[in-house]
Amino acid sequence: MTDRPPHASELVARYGEALAGPEWGAALARLTGINQRTMSRIRAAAREGREYPAARGVLAALHEALTAVLDQLAPHARR
Repeated sequence: MTDRPPHASELVARYGEALAGPEWGAALARLTGINQRTMSRIRAAAREGREYPAARGVLAALHEALTAVLDQLAPHARR
């Protein structure tokens, strides 16, 4: 058996839990502007070890949202 890279749905679940805890769906939905039902579907796919097509878009939206947060924090971190 070979190790496979994680599905995008698994990555969304990992990052969501790291950022917002075990009930991450609503927080990620607010942060990214993506429907909470989509997050629930991604969570189910991640639990089942399968891909969910919208997960890649969520990763892109999460990257965009976190980049904006970091841009806002950067001036304060340099003080």
